Amino acid sequence: MKDITRVEILRWKEELSEPNRKPKILTPSTIGAYLAAVRIFYKWCEGHKLYSNVADDIHSPKSDPGFTKQALTADQSKKLLNHFKSSTPTSLTLRNFAIVNLMLRTGLRTIEVVRMDKGDIVFKNKVRVLMIQGKGRDTKSEFVKLNINAFLPIAEYLESKGEDYMAGEEGVAIFTSESDRNPKQRLATHAISRIVKEGFRAIGINHKHYTAHSLRHTAATLMLRAGAGLERVQRVLRHAKVETTQGYVRTFDEERRLIDSPEDLLDGVF
Repeated sequence: MKDITRVEILRWKEELSEPNRKPKILTPSTIGAYLAAVRIFYKWCEGHKLYSNVADDIHSPKSDPGFTKQALTADQSKKLLNHFKSSTPTSLTLRNFAIVNLMLRTGLRTIEVVRMDKGDIVFKNKVRVLMIQGKGRDTKSEFVKLNINAFLPIAEYLESKGEDYMAGEEGVAIFTSESDRNPKQRLATHAISRIVKEGFRAIGINHKHYTAHSLRHTAATLMLRAGAGLERVQRVLRHAKVETTQGYVRTFDEERRLIDSPEDLLDGVF
């Protein structure tokens, strides 16, 4: 440890940023997380007078403020829902439809869907809501509105299992595994990601930029397109900073730019 200098840290940063890095190319955000851990470690070492802070002021690489995940169009969203709804009703197909439908209508993250318990469906001022344990939170202090179209598929799924959300208690998951390996265990985030990806492929979408998180992007862009203001969308998505929500505005602006393109005006000139 005493032999490590600022030179070694900078060299390591360059290796992390190598464009042909094996076995995997790292994104700027991942590299930034690695460097942040090292900076925090050496700051702690310096505070305890163990080693000098050789990582001080070594900055993380800048990342594109836009989103790499793509949003679905309204037509693609309808096709995705129809794909899941057209399947023969079973506990499994009802569950998958309820999950995708809920994510499209509320913008929930996969981890928020995983954490859902039956007791989280409550009423506020006679309006049905779902209490949410958001990203980085340890309590279910936030909520999304569950209108009838978001709620009914969940109720139908629970009914197919002989369960009632009203009988739910804290810690009793809504969405559970239907596999023989993990019967009735809380569904994992990777399982939801797989369900969504399979649905994408079924409607002809097979690209790395389309993932389960794309459903959250879709909800945001469709709300903006329908006329919801930035602050309203921020509240639905539960972003701490409005700058995060503005990233979705960029996606929306790109869509409008493609529809109303100045380049097309040159056709009339030439």
